[in-house]
Amino acid sequence: MSRSSVVKIALIGAGRVGVIHLSNILELSHLFRLTSVVDDFPNKAALGILSGHPEVKLRPQSEIEEAIDESDAILVAIPTKFHASLILKAVEKNKHVFCEKPIVQTVDQVTRVFTAAEQKNLVLLGGMTRRFDPVAMRIKREVESGSLGEILRVTIVNHDNPCPPIEFLRNSPNIYYDCGVHDVDLVLWLLQESPNLVFCVGHSFDLEIAKIDDHDSGSVVMKFPSGTIVMIDFSRVSKVGFDHSYAVQGMNKSVYSQSVPETGFKEASTKGISQGCLPYSFSERFEKAFKNILKHFHDCIQGNQTPSVTRQEVIAVTLTLDAINLSRELSQPVEIDQENLKFYAKP
Repeated sequence: MSRSSVVKIALIGAGRVGVIHLSNILELSHLFRLTSVVDDFPNKAALGILSGHPEVKLRPQSEIEEAIDESDAILVAIPTKFHASLILKAVEKNKHVFCEKPIVQTVDQVTRVFTAAEQKNLVLLGGMTRRFDPVAMRIKREVESGSLGEILRVTIVNHDNPCPPIEFLRNSPNIYYDCGVHDVDLVLWLLQESPNLVFCVGHSFDLEIAKIDDHDSGSVVMKFPSGTIVMIDFSRVSKVGFDHSYAVQGMNKSVYSQSVPETGFKEASTKGISQGCLPYSFSERFEKAFKNILKHFHDCIQGNQTPSVTRQEVIAVTLTLDAINLSRELSQPVEIDQENLKFYAKP
């Protein structure tokens, strides 16, 4: 491909996240040409979009090989348990891969898929979308500049809305893998270090979610070798809208990402405090980030950039999530040996 060529791409999965990528790929028509969408049961929004694009083939799962063959790259937006085999299949056919989070389920699988892609000089990009939020990129620059001084604490609120349907939750990892992967990745990326201690506590107020051994509310505390403390507050319940905000507290100053960065004006008076409404869902809050990461994927394929999500970063995030999950199961703190890729309950 020339440096200015349009990349032919197949979308594998047209569900909750896939429909966001569907819209963005079609909008970025100067970068991508969507050849196929593969899904046995695409959601109504995806079907509505595709009705206006007869040039895009809607294929059943049984035709996934044909979809891969006719494209330069694939975008994977199906349940995590199918990611590793699909990535390896695409790489075997010399295709670039953008894969939604979590990329795979285990550290061993991370090594396998990245090794396969590197051996063929192919791009494998993990969908760590929140790194590409303009506010996050600005906070990253502030941290890297040293203007905050020593980082004391990071506090994150992640209240999801709307709560995914129970069918989605049955086929996805628990809330800490599904929602937490973004926040854990964000923190490790901002701090450029990995935690050595984690603790998780949670509960499910929704009985249907409790039946699948998941939580709808929880908190995670992480401690880092530098002494930085991170607290992440998770919830599937947020009737006022999608609430994602965080603060990075330094010795010199603090910086903040609000849930409503585009309309983040806040007014306080004797009459009370007023602020813009929260976005309805994560797709609205991170609209720019979803487009930015696709642009980055295109630049990587063209050779203009290298993937910003590296093998070692994915390994560190995966190991941390596994440790958090063990803490959830045992209700105990868990120590992490990042160098030797091990973790164990703290005595």
